[in-house]
Amino acid sequence: KGTLLTLIVLIGTCWSFLKPYLQDREKKVLMIVIPLQVVTNIAHIVLNETGLFTQDWITWK
Repeated sequence: KGTLLTLIVLIGTCWSFLKPYLQDREKKVLMIVIPLQVVTNIAHIVLNETGLFTQDWITWK
């Protein structure tokens, strides 16, 4: 949860101006971590929305 907030704050504070000052290693880490964080958040939402409780409730209804 904190990583997504940090990403939003970085983008909101003109992170693109700081980007040229990052080292190549830091750029690569960010290019890997940010998409993984997005995929993790989407998977978390999907799993919570389609849990066992929801499936049983739909069957009962």
